[in-house]
Order: sequence, then C-alpha cells, then structure tokens
Amino acid sequence: MESVATPRASVPKVVVAATLGSVMEYFDFFASITAAALVWPSVFFPAGNPVTALALSLSTYGLAFLVRPVGAIIFGHLGDTRGRKSTLVWTLSTMAMGTLGIGLLPGFATVGAAAPVLLVLFRLLQGIGLGGEWGSASTWLAEFAAASRWRTFWTSWIQGSAGYGMLLASFTFTVVASFTSHQYLLDFGWRVVYFIGVLILGVGAVIRYRLQESPMFTRLQEEKRTERSPVTTVFRENWRKIILLAFAATFVITLGEIEDVPFSLIYTVKLGFPFAFATGVSTLASLFSLPIPILAAIVASRYVRKKKWMLALGLAITMAVAFPFFMLISTKQPALIVLAHLLWQAGMGVGGCVVPALITEQFATRYRNSGAGLSYQIGAGIIPGMFATFVVPSIIAFAHGPLGAWPYIAATTIAMGAVCLAAVLSIKEPDSVELAA
Repeated sequence: MESVATPRASVPKVVVAATLGSVMEYFDFFASITAAALVWPSVFFPAGNPVTALALSLSTYGLAFLVRPVGAIIFGHLGDTRGRKSTLVWTLSTMAMGTLGIGLLPGFATVGAAAPVLLVLFRLLQGIGLGGEWGSASTWLAEFAAASRWRTFWTSWIQGSAGYGMLLASFTFTVVASFTSHQYLLDFGWRVVYFIGVLILGVGAVIRYRLQESPMFTRLQEEKRTERSPVTTVFRENWRKIILLAFAATFVITLGEIEDVPFSLIYTVKLGFPFAFATGVSTLASLFSLPIPILAAIVASRYVRKKKWMLALGLAITMAVAFPFFMLISTKQPALIVLAHLLWQAGMGVGGCVVPALITEQFATRYRNSGAGLSYQIGAGIIPGMFATFVVPSIIAFAHGPLGAWPYIAATTIAMGAVCLAAVLSIKEPDSVELAA
C-alpha cells in the first residue's frame, strides 16, 4: 500500500498533544509514588507498625501496575476500531477520575478500613487509564511520523514524558512540603497536588480532542479494513513477539520502580533527610537529566541503524550504577545524592528513548494500537506490578526496614536487567525506515 502523506506541520502539534497528556498522566502516577512512600502509610493505614504500614502502602501503589494490561486491552480495542485520538481523550478522563477520587478520599481515622479499600479501587482506575495511554499515544504519534527518518526522535517524547511528569510531581511536592508544616502536608497539602493534576488532565483532554485523527487509521477506516477483534488477532498472530517486546520494554519501568522511586525516596528519608529534601533531589536530578533522552533519540535517529543497540546501552548503564546509586546516597552528601540520581536517569533516558519507535514498528496498522499497548503494558504492568506489590515490600520486611534492604534491591535490579538485556538482543527490527501499513 502506498504511504499516507502527512503535513509536516501536523507532527509537532501531535507531539505536543500526545506528550502533554502523557506528562500529566505520569504526573499523577509519580505523585502517587511519592505519596505511597511518604504520606499514605500515615493517612490510609492503621497506626502502630510503621514498617507494615509502609509495606501495605507500597503494595497498594503497586496494584495499579497489575491492571495496566487491562487498560491496554480496553483502549487498544477502542483505538484500533474507533480511532487513536478519541481513545486518548478517554484515557485522560479515566485517569482523572481515579486521581480525583484519591484526592477526595478521607483517611483511616475518619472512615476506618474503607479508606485502604477505596484507595485500592481508585488506584486500579488510575492504572487502567495509564495502561491505555502509552500504546494509544505512541501509535498516534508514530503514524503521523510514518515516513520520517526522525520517527525515533518524535516518538521519544512519549517516553520522555515520564521524566517531565516526575519533574512536575517532585517539584509540586517539594513546594508544598517546603512552605507548609508536616502535619498540614499529611492532612491536606498532598491532596493539592492531586487537584492540580485533575485540572491539567482536563486541559490535556481538550487539546487532544481538537486535533485530527491518525491519517493511517483514517485510510484504514475508509477502506473498511479495521479489525473486529484486534487484541485477539494481534496476540494470536504475534504472541511470541509480544512477550519478547514486553521483557525488553520492562526495563524502563521495572528497574525504575525497583530501585529509584519510590524506594530511593524512602531510603533518603530514613537516612535522616527531610521530606522536602528527598523530593527536591529528585526534582533537581530530573531537571538536569531532561536533555538526555532527547540527545539520545537524535543519535539513534541519525546514526544508530538498529534501535535495540541504544536500548542495550541504556540497560548496561543502569545495571552498572545499581550499587553505586545507593553508595552515593549513603554518603549523605547532597551533591553526591544528586549525582546518584543523574547517573541512574542517564541509563533510563538513553535506553528508554527508542522504546516507542521500536515497539510500534513491529505491528501493522490494523492492530498496532493493541499490539504496542499490550507489549508495553505486559512489560510495564504485570512484571513491575509483581515487584512493586510483592517483591520490594517483601525485601523491606525481610531486611527489617529500608536501610538494610538496599543491597538486595540493587542485586534484584541487576538480575532483572540481565533478563531484559537478553530479550533486547533477540529482537528483529524491520529494514524499512517507513512504518509498515
């Protein structure tokens, strides 16, 4: 089939709309990371055993990962049958409902056991919304840049949105923690972060609604070639590829969730630093590391023929700094703590920048949304969900608290990184620059 022409001016507009929405979804998700580590144990769980409350809070946070593949299935089906753009409006709306619910939820002291139960339900809603976001946004953007040799660069902004979301969430928490008392932060201050997120999610939904549909999907509709059951078809025809891509992509979420956030925030606070310092360091490191995925994507687009080599390089950096990351934090020197986060985010940025292009190009247009979303969310949902919900809390409990847990956390990071690396090196990439129809 001949390629579908896309006006050059359309691509930057779609980049802004796709990235802005993803930034705000990750803003809300990283706000939950910070809250689960430093706020929720005191607000939504019974007092008495802080280690148990922390473990339960982290497990509650991690449960949202387990339903992300559900979001990929629901919104992947809608994206491949109804359209990418309208689906992206619904992913933001779903995320907004979960975020608003958490922001309004009374604490354990007010409603008792209903508090953690409702927290779980709203987290699951957040997870479903975020589960549909990545595949839909990556597909929408990749199809607008279908014939561009810079597709890796354009789609890298989707992956980079996680960094921007983390930056905004960390910055907002730092400001609130710096200008309010600790008790006010626990009572109401953290909720302000959620209300801001809901407001901006609404703005993102309006921006997306005003833009046009993917030209490749529009042509598919015109030719009446859309799949009736895209999720079933793509898994039946490509299940081996989906599993391989899932293990390759899990690096950008699993390794971050094991070692960086929320565990490093907990570890920093337990070393004696205040809440605002822990989130402030994360903010500063996120700010300094923002150019890394952009520069890496430019290199990947211009010089690296196979994107998997850039992903392998990012993995190697991340594994290499797993132990030094905590050793630098343990020095209690602020500059070295910032350096630790910079080194970590360098590996994540270098490898993560190619993931959207690498995955979306593996599937045909008729089920690209479903295939890309399912591949990524199995890797970014089920696998990290198991770690965030069960493995990391179990390690903390086994080590009698965060301070003794970090060597086990670092070793787990390296072991999981080796699995990801094996998957990455097994990927076969198409030879054509143009995205397959």
